[in-house]
Amino acid sequence: MNNSPLRFCSRPAKKPLHSFGGIFFLSIFAITSFFPPALYAAEKVNIAIPNVETATNPEVDKILPIADTEVTETPALQRTLVTQSLAESFGPNLIQNPSWENTDSSGNPLQWLKGGYGSNNRFFSYPVSGFQSPKAGKVEVTNYTGGDAKWYFTDVPVTAGKEYLFSDYYLSSSESIVTIRYKKQDGTFLYPTLTVLPPSSTFTQSSSRFTVPQGVVSLTIFHLLKGIGALTTDEYSLQEVIPGSGGGSDTGLVLNGDFEQVSGALPFGWYKGGWGTNNRSFSYPVTGVGGSKAAQVTMTTRSSGDAKWYTDYIPVVPGTYTYTDAYSSNVTTYLTVQYLHSNGSVSYADISLAPPTNGFWEMTANIAVPIGVTHVRVFHLLNKIGTLTIDNASLVKTGNSNTGIFNTGAVTLAFDDAWRNQYTNAVPKLDSSGLPATFYVTTRQMYDYGFVGFMSRAQVQELYGKGYEIGAHTRTHAHLTSLSESDQIYEIAGSRDDLHAMGIQTVKAFAYPFGEYNQTTINVVRNAGFTSGRSTLDGNVTAASDHYQLARQSVEINTTVAQVQTWVQNALANKQWLILTFHQITDEHDQRYNTKPAVFNAIIDYLVNNDVPVVTIEEGVASMAE
Repeated sequence: MNNSPLRFCSRPAKKPLHSFGGIFFLSIFAITSFFPPALYAAEKVNIAIPNVETATNPEVDKILPIADTEVTETPALQRTLVTQSLAESFGPNLIQNPSWENTDSSGNPLQWLKGGYGSNNRFFSYPVSGFQSPKAGKVEVTNYTGGDAKWYFTDVPVTAGKEYLFSDYYLSSSESIVTIRYKKQDGTFLYPTLTVLPPSSTFTQSSSRFTVPQGVVSLTIFHLLKGIGALTTDEYSLQEVIPGSGGGSDTGLVLNGDFEQVSGALPFGWYKGGWGTNNRSFSYPVTGVGGSKAAQVTMTTRSSGDAKWYTDYIPVVPGTYTYTDAYSSNVTTYLTVQYLHSNGSVSYADISLAPPTNGFWEMTANIAVPIGVTHVRVFHLLNKIGTLTIDNASLVKTGNSNTGIFNTGAVTLAFDDAWRNQYTNAVPKLDSSGLPATFYVTTRQMYDYGFVGFMSRAQVQELYGKGYEIGAHTRTHAHLTSLSESDQIYEIAGSRDDLHAMGIQTVKAFAYPFGEYNQTTINVVRNAGFTSGRSTLDGNVTAASDHYQLARQSVEINTTVAQVQTWVQNALANKQWLILTFHQITDEHDQRYNTKPAVFNAIIDYLVNNDVPVVTIEEGVASMAE
């Protein structure tokens, strides 16, 4: 046995296990900047509110694709019927002539100035066609060595310590930058960068929130070019953010999460997105919680892809965040987080499924932000024929640090169904390696009941005596969502009772047969005394994941050792928990849910030789956020 201190590899028999419930502690943080990549552009629309836009072209409003999943279950959610509450509000627009419509006697835009410095050839044009208007300002750089070029509005007075919301619409052939010029009481200036924006071939709204530093008395904002290109800007806005009164609908880091602020024909700060081949339409405003505004997406045909409303990227730091929204849908929908990494790469993680509703329901999900991630987006998306309405979207930071296995990352070896060939072909390798494992047993589908391909009660008892974790997988491997609550109790709580009757004293881990579960299932699992439920969602577990929707990676007949190594490396790099799920371990057939013994042995050797932390399900759950 390798006794590296970085590995959780010992299997003391009947060691104490941990359990805890779930609670969220919310705190509100302000958005300071956004960093949207080039693919995420708002679409210009020229129709009056209310409106419905139809996207029959499968590439309209494209977002990087999120892979389809085979999961069909309905998840457990913290949900309650929601009612309307008060939201924050915004002061008047402080910018004079924000739409460029007014001119002086020379034909120049009132309250607007031309600016630039350094070695570049810059040209200014006015008026040019704007966003839903005939007038806007344009700057073009044709030769560039250094410096910048920009239109900017005359300074406006602001209050130090107050939060402000800035936005404009822009059209650009190259990257552009939004910079604040603060003027201080002593006459000096500060020039912080607010955001960097990608090129956009259609008018796109940029929006950012910031807090004015102490000592500042006025400001202007430069939307500028620092390179060859052309930039047109229009519809500027600068407003003081007025916090909501007690009981308000605080949306935390989500800009205009209650959809009450309107910009043209869209909710301010929100865009329409989707990918794949489907017929999707977007409606705004529609009736939301308590008669307020909300946004709706409908899919009438689908071959692939999804559809969703989405926001600008939200800046984050490593830690735990809580996402909440109010939603109404006639089909199961998905909650997916998109991570933007510091190296510019993008990754995705499915964090929850939301069941159909009757009216608006509130859903809550934890999101773990790993080291190296700078921004996130949360998509509440539709990927089947149906309708989804969302309101009161919120993201708040709830935790700062990881503990236990989430300081290093870890792997779990999980075995479903208690196949006999697991005992004959996998356990000897586990014994020699010293690695722990979790076996999910279907307690009435065993050798003792005439199922010759499965372990006997004596063999399961032997595994428990060696220190392996034994979990439950129902009594008969039933389709739980098709059963009544009493029948689910028979299957779920009954399987735990069966294991206790076999002398297995501690049974905390449960796995859903076929990955099927609903709210009733989750309640039964929790009430039966289980501290976790493993799903068939693909992915890794984070410190913020739902204890009763643990993701996993399924090791199947076509899974290679190299693929598993990549999964492990990614989990460790992101300090996440990878649950590897195995079924049969045999050379006798090539069915999908089988792993050849040679492949299994190579995976174990890799974990041992690289000192990978390996834990049981219960050890992993003990490190998760409450």
